[in-house]
Amino acid sequence: MADLADQELVAYFTQKIGGDEKLARALAALSGLSEVAARRSLLTSDASMRTVRVVRHGQELDQEPGQDPATRLSPSEVTKLFKGLGFGKMPRIEVQRDGSCVFDLPTEKAERFVSVVGTEVSEGRLASSWKVDLPDVLPN
Repeated sequence: MADLADQELVAYFTQKIGGDEKLARALAALSGLSEVAARRSLLTSDASMRTVRVVRHGQELDQEPGQDPATRLSPSEVTKLFKGLGFGKMPRIEVQRDGSCVFDLPTEKAERFVSVVGTEVSEGRLASSWKVDLPDVLPN
């Protein structure tokens, strides 16, 4: 039976390659890794930071973010969300080609921001079109 570290590696590779567990097991074995690499900023590679992505979805559930100009975000909208939830000074924001916005925060603050936005959306205090996550890769 594989230990927890092996299971985490297999799960990581399975997610990255789209679900083929046999191939994921092979990649995990060939990688020589004993654990999944620590998450870090996608913008600066700083290990103490995490990149946060903010997306606003359109009214149709199958609509890709950023395809409709109405779903594209501006840095000022993201800043208003960030400050409105009491998170203080906003770091530098980058607008991605898909219409989402990304920025770096210290890891703990990033996780708290994602959690607070999720709670505010689920309790109806924030529009359900907002989505915030900690991506593993930046959009193309």
